[in-house]
Order: sequence, then C-alpha cells, then structure tokens
Amino acid sequence: WFMNHIKLSQNELIQNFSEYILQRFGGPNYYKVKKGIPNLIQIHCNMNITSQMAEKWLYYMSDTLDDLLDVIDDAERDILMNY
Repeated sequence: WFMNHIKLSQNELIQNFSEYILQRFGGPNYYKVKKGIPNLIQIHCNMNITSQMAEKWLYYMSDTLDDLLDVIDDAERDILMNY
C-alpha cells in the first residue's frame, strides 16, 4: 500500500531513511552527501499526504520499532517514535 505512493524502490527508501535517521542522531552525514540538507518539510511539501497516509506510516514505523526490541531498548524506541 505505502509503496504505491512513493517513487523509490523499497531498497532505496530503506537506505534513505536509514541514512537520514543516522545523520539526525549524530552519525555520519551520508544522507546530506547524497541528497543535500535534510529538510523534511521541503522534501514532502509537493506530496499529497493525507491524514490516512500519515497514520499508516506511523503504524508501520511503530510496528518496525517493535520488531527491533531485541536490538534497541524501550527508551531508544520511544526516542525514535517521538522524533
């Protein structure tokens, strides 16, 4: 469902998101080197994002973080979810 609204492959989407999150939390600036300054408002301003799409994205994000609980603890999960 979600991928029907994105013009990237699933692998590209995962790579971009991973690099973005790593950079935002103090890691290497891989995202900036490839894509420029990460400005979420500017990146998404031309997309027609409905509240249903946003809620679905949050559901997927929450579900993914739940799958990572053997790697991250609850506090780290909350930081990422509330970001």
